[in-house]
Amino acid sequence: MLTKLCHIIVDFFIREDIVSEEQREIYQYGVELSVSTLIGLFLVLAIGAFSGRFIECVIFYIVFCLTRAFCGGFHAHSHLLCKVTFICGLILVLIMDLVLNNIESYYWFVLYLYSLIIVCAFAPVDNPNKRLTSYDIKRCKIISIILMVVWLVVMILFYSFDSKLYHIVALTLFFVANLMLLGKYNERGKTK
Repeated sequence: MLTKLCHIIVDFFIREDIVSEEQREIYQYGVELSVSTLIGLFLVLAIGAFSGRFIECVIFYIVFCLTRAFCGGFHAHSHLLCKVTFICGLILVLIMDLVLNNIESYYWFVLYLYSLIIVCAFAPVDNPNKRLTSYDIKRCKIISIILMVVWLVVMILFYSFDSKLYHIVALTLFFVANLMLLGKYNERGKTK
């Protein structure tokens, strides 16, 4: 459905001479990516508004999107499955934060450490739809590790200011790390 909607938008761009027919595939991909991103952002903000956990949802979105962009991981076969996985992940992070809210602080940093180990060992997980060059692999690995250091600093700052928002950072990184493992598992299964 999303692909059809984006196809209509690109057809309009071509009819209005905004883009040429030769550029259709590029614009189709770009429009799909933009619309999909906007849908994801809208869903996160809506869940945040309805749940009363708006800041937590914004933090999830920022940490998830930035980290995933360089770490890679599981890729769904459709836009719908992608959004369902994303939203289920958000809801799971919010529920886990509520359920585990009173555990000792160091457990949250253990979750972070688990995520750091996965990122250092496997990032970036290759996407079968867009293979990475050796330069891209090195660049994404370095950026992934830098991001993990940034998230640790963010967690420490939240903790220092007595804000439990560091829970959301740790849980989001845990979710990303497990998507990376799932992506590695799927990649391994396809090569056999």
